[in-house]
Amino acid sequence: MALLSEADVEGYHRDGYLAVTRLADDPDVEWLAHLCSALLASEAGRRDLAGPGPATLPQLLYPERREPKVLETSFFDRATSMGAQLMGRDDLDWFTHFIVKPASGGASTAWHQDVAYDPVLRRRGCSVWLALDDATADNGCLRFIPGSHQWPVLRHQPVGTDPRAAGMEAVGVDAVTAVNVPARRGSGSVHDHRVLHAAGPNRTASARRACIAVGIVPGAAVCASP
Repeated sequence: MALLSEADVEGYHRDGYLAVTRLADDPDVEWLAHLCSALLASEAGRRDLAGPGPATLPQLLYPERREPKVLETSFFDRATSMGAQLMGRDDLDWFTHFIVKPASGGASTAWHQDVAYDPVLRRRGCSVWLALDDATADNGCLRFIPGSHQWPVLRHQPVGTDPRAAGMEAVGVDAVTAVNVPARRGSGSVHDHRVLHAAGPNRTASARRACIAVGIVPGAAVCASP
């Protein structure tokens, strides 16, 4: 069953992203939030996208390898169905990860295109981003530059030019047309791996947690190198 309307699909392909009002049932949101916090406490699969420094941006990779139930949630079901509809095929390769902006100082997410992170991500694909807490301008909701998925892949470098940083930042981004995309808990967005996106720091007293399902078209890479 199609989850998105024709207008939704048209808007996604025009802008490179789409806000989605409901991505998971409440019990699954609660369970994923608990799993995210538990893995963060154990540091299982953790790396820091912000690099060295007092502000952190932990990413927890492949939680489904430690807890296969991730792949049985309403979120994963809706994400894979949505990805198939947007990409026009149902054979995408999928994995998941969590990203956390800790309370009172979680670091900004630098402007970047996902295709810059890994040769695998140079294949066509999309990421479905689920808010496990309300995501606002104050705690670091996603920001997008509409239409930037049609641009060439920009040159990227480690965040702050620090080679120890796991995160990447695009060079020379003009963000004057950027749009904030806040999301209520259980809602979120889906975006093309070529679209430029970022997120501000967390200035609030509560963590901002997100679960992301990443779908990639099998086969050879098609996106140009930065």
